[in-house]
Amino acid sequence: MRAKIWMYGFPMAGQTAERARWIEDSGGDGLGVTDSQNLAGDPYAALSLAAHTTNQIGLGIAVTNPITRHPAVTASAIMTVQVESAGRAVLGMVGEIRRWRILDASMHRSPNFKRICNRCRAICGARRSLLTAMRVG
Repeated sequence: MRAKIWMYGFPMAGQTAERARWIEDSGGDGLGVTDSQNLAGDPYAALSLAAHTTNQIGLGIAVTNPITRHPAVTASAIMTVQVESAGRAVLGMVGEIRRWRILDASMHRSPNFKRICNRCRAICGARRSLLTAMRVG
């Protein structure tokens, strides 16, 4: 099995699509961007734009936090990337928040991480069914 090579970074407005194109042209396997609502641009919008400049690489969130971004919002956003990229979206989730100086959040563990992941999967499944029904009808 061949090792996969992904590049990670922040979603920088006006640069992510170009970076994705460079990764694909260089033989890379994917681009992962950070979901940080207070440090960079919107990662889902950036990956949707990158989807239109690439044909093969994976496009992912590395990682989102179900405490700071509601699972329904995450599901809706990643489904947009999934549709725009013709199935190349990848979603990484974290189950713990460590102390963040920027947010000044205290240590917090999500006791419901599995439930949150399952909820996100269910929402994505419902959105996928709706999109399929819209295409057929």
